[in-house]
Amino acid sequence: MKFNTRIIYRLLCLIIGLTVHATGSSILREAQLGVDPFTSFTLGLSSTFHIELGLIHILVNGFFLLFVFLKRRSDIGVGTLLGMVSTGFLIQYISPLLKPLHLSQNLWVMGLALIIGVAMFSLGTSFEMLSDLGKSPYDSVAPIVADNRHIRYRYVRLTQDIIIAILAFFLHGPIGIGTLVCATCNGIFISTWRRLLKKTYLYQKHIAPHTK
Repeated sequence: MKFNTRIIYRLLCLIIGLTVHATGSSILREAQLGVDPFTSFTLGLSSTFHIELGLIHILVNGFFLLFVFLKRRSDIGVGTLLGMVSTGFLIQYISPLLKPLHLSQNLWVMGLALIIGVAMFSLGTSFEMLSDLGKSPYDSVAPIVADNRHIRYRYVRLTQDIIIAILAFFLHGPIGIGTLVCATCNGIFISTWRRLLKKTYLYQKHIAPHTK
């Protein structure tokens, strides 16, 4: 019974993570601040090849999924597949819902949108990781490389995001200050969120693995 209860909380953690993650990206997109590197990359591909964002997310994540499968297939779980399939479509459908807020109307609103968007993006990613049901293929790459090369996660994530941001630039994806902040600070923000979330009662009581 405890196992089933824990699974429910982990699934809830995953769903919250995916939704918050996508909402953060959508806020940055609608504020015209540039989105996180991976979304910018997929948006660039989407506009270049005229394929809807949700499908592009699946195709690109499929490439990263192959890497994860070859290097550490134990990381693949329901969260991996759900993140791979849902994130692009969530951004695609959440973004229009934010248009009435006019997030790009002035610098003050854009500044607030930047803070909230980046915070939500990194928080959502942290929830996904803590669910321990498998991260999205893109988010799985940095932890695998960090463990194999014995390098701190935040530095690997920084390098990964910068490379993808450069590719997004050449594909004319939406690049802006939001992209820069995500590319340079996501590793730090995600590490900080994970550390804080692990201290919460909900995580320690219902989500964290318990050993006898």
